[in-house]
Amino acid sequence: MKSASRMILMGLVAAGLLCSVFISARRIQNERVHRRIDIVVDYGDLRRITPVTGEGMVRALRRMSESGATAIAIYEDNFIDALDNQWIALNRMPGASVRSEQYREVRTGQITALSVLDRAPRIMGMFRRYFGEDACPESNKCFVPFKRKELEEFSLGFSPPQTDLAISLRPRHVPFDTPESIRAKMQAWDRLERKGPVIFDGIAVTGYPNGMKPLLEEIGKRPGMRVGYLELAGQQGMTAIAAKYPEQIVQTHGITDLEMLKVGRETAVRRMVRAVRERRVQVLYLRLFVRESGLPPQEALDFNADYVKSVADGVRAAGYEVGSAAPVKNIDVPWVIRAGAVSGAFALVFLLAGAVFRAPWPLAALACLLVFPGYAIAASQGMGMLVLKASALVVGCLAPGLAVSALFLYPQKHYDGPGRTMPLTENVRAFLAVSLLTAAAGFMAGSILSHRDLFARIETFAGVKLALVFPMLVVIYAWLRVCRFSLREFLESPLRYVEALAGVAILGAAAIYLMRSGNDAALAPMGGQERNVREWLEAVFVARPRTKEFLFGHPAMILLGLIPFHRRNYLFLVVLLAGVVGQASLFNTFCHIHTPLPLTLARVALGVILGTAVGAALRTAWIAALRVWRRE
Repeated sequence: MKSASRMILMGLVAAGLLCSVFISARRIQNERVHRRIDIVVDYGDLRRITPVTGEGMVRALRRMSESGATAIAIYEDNFIDALDNQWIALNRMPGASVRSEQYREVRTGQITALSVLDRAPRIMGMFRRYFGEDACPESNKCFVPFKRKELEEFSLGFSPPQTDLAISLRPRHVPFDTPESIRAKMQAWDRLERKGPVIFDGIAVTGYPNGMKPLLEEIGKRPGMRVGYLELAGQQGMTAIAAKYPEQIVQTHGITDLEMLKVGRETAVRRMVRAVRERRVQVLYLRLFVRESGLPPQEALDFNADYVKSVADGVRAAGYEVGSAAPVKNIDVPWVIRAGAVSGAFALVFLLAGAVFRAPWPLAALACLLVFPGYAIAASQGMGMLVLKASALVVGCLAPGLAVSALFLYPQKHYDGPGRTMPLTENVRAFLAVSLLTAAAGFMAGSILSHRDLFARIETFAGVKLALVFPMLVVIYAWLRVCRFSLREFLESPLRYVEALAGVAILGAAAIYLMRSGNDAALAPMGGQERNVREWLEAVFVARPRTKEFLFGHPAMILLGLIPFHRRNYLFLVVLLAGVVGQASLFNTFCHIHTPLPLTLARVALGVILGTAVGAALRTAWIAALRVWRRE
């Protein structure tokens, strides 16, 4: 019975890998289709560095187009714009008109009415949409019942410039939007000849929270409207739009205006290209270097045009096209294929658990077979995505730790007392076998998570940090069982100084490891030296291997063979835990769904190869140092 159950589990693993290959092939095909990147330039920045109008601005826009820009992003006009352009005048007691330079000095409560001097239909139309027909009882006058600060929050519609570029609208979030004002802002998109992605401006989308229903209705009326989902911006209401209309979402990356004051042009270019290569970003939103506005206008324009051209050239060099980006389509996979990948991943976990602990093989095989009807029921109830994410998380928490325990702890069960060391060739074989098992589990987990909702960030893979910590707990538990230690006996036993220092070092490294890990860790702050190392690795290799793997976790697995295994040698456990970090990171690499799969596979392979080389070099140096020590 046990033998038959084991054969069923191995068959399910093989079937799971085949299902994963099928899903991955569809995923790679999907990634190849979506290789067109929009480059959107901020029009407000362009006006700041090139203070010209008319034909001068048309030439500046043409220069941006020639450099590789596909669209410009325009904001809604505000009160300062309207005053500067003499579209409106503000009246205050006793009735004098307020010019734009005086407006900033007006004290609260002095403004009584707004006179419309030009563009009356649009300006007055927006006020009527905000406050109703009674707000503007006269043909050229509206009464303003707000204080100065509130006036500055108004938006007065769009004024698209004359250009051959596509126009990306940036609708503003204002606290007094109405269904009528939201409709007017969306109708501005209808009047555009060439339409870029709509990228909402501010901490929330237009109409949030009370106006979300009319906003969603307006977006639904325009199936051709592409909506930019800004990475890490956390715009309130955007998840509701993405969940309702995932087929209209395009992933967008930008650098904020404050960051642009700190970064150099080369750094900004690398960051933009990296976002495309590593996170499947479809729209690059370029803020310009306005600090160069101190230069003569033509020099400032040349500097920023070269920046846009460098980004476009970098995108093309990475194998992508510059053009109108299409929203990501879903990967069509029959439910039984996804269920097969889940079942295979669980079967691998059960096989590894059986190698380390006693496993009820018949129950394990039955549980893996029940995945198929279980997933079908969950999918029919709208819980399919929850099952997929939970399955990947469970596999990630168990597979790396069980793989390490099975090949580095289970063989040691028969050795007690003084212990033994592992020859280099045996050590490398064990490490490669562990990495292969972890990669197989990660490959199946990555195929489980290959879904448009995760690509579009409608759903997120939660629990990444748990999947990085839990494998260490699995290894600690397996080590206690192998050494026949009770937890109390282990905690009360004395430590040598070298073990204590190594333990502190591992805890410190683990803390940094957790803080710097996650699916968005690529944007985490880093020091200048680390940034230089990363950029060098990117320049040298096709895919930058993860530092925690090839410089930390993988070499620790190679060094482990030099440490004698016995019941009281806690240094073995400390180095083993360091090795588990690399395996957990290897698994997690497959769960970075935003990274193209070929890049993921190259990164994992490079990490293993370099980690083996670094570990072998450190092992050789360690042996040489021990020989010198003993001679002395």
